[in-house]
Amino acid sequence: MLFADNNTLWIGATNCATGERAAHSGNPNCLTRFDTSASTAAIVPNVTVGGTTTVPYPNENLDPYYYGSLTGLCWVENLGKVYTAYGGQVHAFNTADGSEINNTNITVQGTANDVAYIDASTNVAN
Repeated sequence: MLFADNNTLWIGATNCATGERAAHSGNPNCLTRFDTSASTAAIVPNVTVGGTTTVPYPNENLDPYYYGSLTGLCWVENLGKVYTAYGGQVHAFNTADGSEINNTNITVQGTANDVAYIDASTNVAN
């Protein structure tokens, strides 16, 4: 879990495709964005299993609905971005609305297990 820009709390999990949501055809993804101002939560990315809403940038497994387990999460301070290691790939999200930022320039050779931001204004934020 981490707090980020735009009064958001981001919560990551693992193995979400085998959980209760997945058993009931809910969104199986493992990242939740909680807006502390509006007291609303949403699973990111927002997809409908079996529907027309799919993940915007599929991982190598080309699953149109599920990125995989979230194993890394970091906030890019004051730029409205959260980076994730999501299903072995790096994905970036906008803190204002939870939309995914185009990740075509964020290519990692191999499997990403974690992400880090090391230029924060304090050591606590790193």
